[in-house]
Amino acid sequence: MTSDDAQPDMPDVASEAPSDQILAPLSLPADAGPAAAAWPLGRLRDPGTPLTRSAAWIATIVLVALTVLMQAGVVGLGTAEGKEDDAVEKAKGPLAPNPVFTLQARFLVAASGALSRKAGADDADDVDESGSNAALAAIAPLRSAAQGSPEDTLHLAIVEGEIVGPSAALDTLDEVVAQDTAAPAWLHDDAASLRTIYGAGGADALTDAQRKGLLERHGWFGRLALTFGKAPNDPARARALGAARRASVALATLTALATGGVIAGLVLLVLVGVGYSHGRLRSAYSRPAPGGSVFLETFALFLVAFLALSSIAGVVEATTGVAVTPILMWLILPVAFWPMARGVSWDAWRHAAGWHRGRGVLREIGAGVIGYVAGLPVLALGIGLTLALIQLWSLLAPAGEAGGGAGPVHPIVGEAQGATAAQIASIYLLGVVWAPIVEETFFRGCLFHHLRGKLSPVLASLVVGFIFAVIHPQGILAVPAIASLGFVFSMIREWRGSIIANATAHALNNAVLLTTVVVALR
Repeated sequence: MTSDDAQPDMPDVASEAPSDQILAPLSLPADAGPAAAAWPLGRLRDPGTPLTRSAAWIATIVLVALTVLMQAGVVGLGTAEGKEDDAVEKAKGPLAPNPVFTLQARFLVAASGALSRKAGADDADDVDESGSNAALAAIAPLRSAAQGSPEDTLHLAIVEGEIVGPSAALDTLDEVVAQDTAAPAWLHDDAASLRTIYGAGGADALTDAQRKGLLERHGWFGRLALTFGKAPNDPARARALGAARRASVALATLTALATGGVIAGLVLLVLVGVGYSHGRLRSAYSRPAPGGSVFLETFALFLVAFLALSSIAGVVEATTGVAVTPILMWLILPVAFWPMARGVSWDAWRHAAGWHRGRGVLREIGAGVIGYVAGLPVLALGIGLTLALIQLWSLLAPAGEAGGGAGPVHPIVGEAQGATAAQIASIYLLGVVWAPIVEETFFRGCLFHHLRGKLSPVLASLVVGFIFAVIHPQGILAVPAIASLGFVFSMIREWRGSIIANATAHALNNAVLLTTVVVALR
């Protein structure tokens, strides 16, 4: 038994104080600080022994590793049988479209001047040499992203027809089938249809079946191709170009908000540093005494429930086509009350998990907004590291593996493409309600609380942020970006004590990103 476990100089306040003293409202001195307001009884030691703590850590590490493998498709829903199903689906048509590629394509089409000119002339007649070179440079990142994916190369040809000219589109179409020696019949058929569009025939030369195939299999890209050569005020053409303009405005707005937020965040960080140095700003979180395991056990049980319910939801949705994830995921929340089954009082649980009013609900919500803005420079640093990793991967990855995938993006982003109103409501329910409540309860509530018994706020926040990042489905390249976000949420919990503030920051972050995605991809 370690010295922390023995704790000879740290009495168990919960066991020595009468129960009515613990549960009854306590009157605090007028000069009591925010930490005392959150939990006036001092550093309590959570239930648990060194044995249960070791078992909980082993279980957590194993379950985190299993979650990572499951998200990567190595085990569980990503078995060989699942890959075989993907091959069958690909024979019928393209798999789920790449949302990042789609966003890039729409932005480029909107920015290229295609919104204001009538397309259709050959690039040699329509674009001078300097303009053609500029167009080719603009399309280069999209070409890199399409490598290894015949479907995205097909879409690249459509975008090149708009930005560079029909000759470039025809050249790229020649590459499509060459990328996949076992290309399905629909890919050959759609490539042939596009050759007709960008060749002498034009879209009017296609049959109804060919037009329907492009629309059903390629969505916005199909609409863009079928209206190639039409005037911008043509209704179908205006719809296709309007989607590109909407995506461009959404991304530009997000960029402007992020830039302004980072600048404001830097100012707030300076003010935070000055406030702490002069003692005007103090942490409201009261850390537990070292030892115990019950909140680490709770986090391990959360991972068990998450894996089990994700697998069940995947099976149900695969067999019935009914999306049950938004419902089943709420069944995880009761796991948070496990400490109470282990003898933790209601008040002690609320303190540890962070579900108390803090200094007032509205004040905590406002603090969450301020804390999020102050954390934007940290998030920007994480995003910068992720972008550097993506660039490094594109340089080092074997040929054909650097592109052709959705990249470090959450699957929920892909679901926003062409989503119905009900599907969009479900996406918001998961991202803006479920995630801030459930994820904050277990990560910044239970896990952070356990780690703070022995670790400093920064180190505990880094550990929580890393675990938070690796179990997300965006992949290893996104770890710096997501970990920085988890770090910020943890530091907000340290600052406020109440979890309302970091749940607010989480909801704000997800709401802004989801709204941008929904507007840009619809």
